[in-house]
Amino acid sequence: MTFDAIRLSMRLGRFEIVTFSLLLLGAIIGGVAAAAYIASLAPPAACLDAMAEGGMPSICEQASPAFFAAQNTFAGPLTSALVALPFAMAAFVGVPIVARELERGTSRLAWSLAPSRWRWYFARVAPALLVVAVLGLLAGHALDRLLAATEPGLDVSATFVGFGFRGVVLASRMLFLFCLAVAIGAILGRTLPAVILTAIVAFVGIGAGSDLHRQMLAAEAVPVSEEAWGEGFAYLFIEQRFQLPDGTLVGWDYFRDGEPYDSEGNAIYPQFMMAVPGERYRFAETVQAGALGAASVVALLLGGFVVGRRRPG
Repeated sequence: MTFDAIRLSMRLGRFEIVTFSLLLLGAIIGGVAAAAYIASLAPPAACLDAMAEGGMPSICEQASPAFFAAQNTFAGPLTSALVALPFAMAAFVGVPIVARELERGTSRLAWSLAPSRWRWYFARVAPALLVVAVLGLLAGHALDRLLAATEPGLDVSATFVGFGFRGVVLASRMLFLFCLAVAIGAILGRTLPAVILTAIVAFVGIGAGSDLHRQMLAAEAVPVSEEAWGEGFAYLFIEQRFQLPDGTLVGWDYFRDGEPYDSEGNAIYPQFMMAVPGERYRFAETVQAGALGAASVVALLLGGFVVGRRRPG
């Protein structure tokens, strides 16, 4: 891949790449700065423990309002932007790489001059792919920082809070959506229909993949009592269970002729949550990121196969 090929590729998609890169970089910088600001206002750990127990010492009444005000002002909007912008960038940058050339008919000349369509294809895709991967990792890191700042004392490396929408998994989803957008753009050869179809396929595909991954993780679920469940947010909830007098844990299907609650809505049997401990977060993150990475390679190769086989224009 020559420098001229890279420069040409970036030039053809410079509006989308520059626009979304600036927007996402702004959100990333804002997210990191907001996380540092919110963390600086965090009340002492004793205040947080007292609030969790329903009390509020007078010494905490001055520190807490500023902390929660900063959360409401910065954390929500920046988190939304850092989740939405990566997916929007992946779709709007990925689709036109091949689809725009087919739509405008410039692929006829480009493919007639290129020594190999595969080489032409990767020269177009690789620069944007690198930009998307780097910005995705930075956005995932910024979201990790925001979560850690808004939930003091929470170990973001050992909790399933926000799983899939922060850290490496967010970057992997962004990369998968980009590769999918490139492939669908090559197949349809029309930019707008390809963007719409990419959004639909990505929504269904990522949702189905997450459900499958959740079912796989269910094998690692352990029973967690109501008391332990209320003490933290580290677990990934799978399902609710009830403990019979003999110690057996049963689900809702066991109570076919009635409900496990009395007439006043109180549980007749002790309740347990089947959940995956937060210590397995890194494992789950690695598995999902690896699956998304493999899917990205498949989508990228599909796009190259289509480019190599279809008629130009």
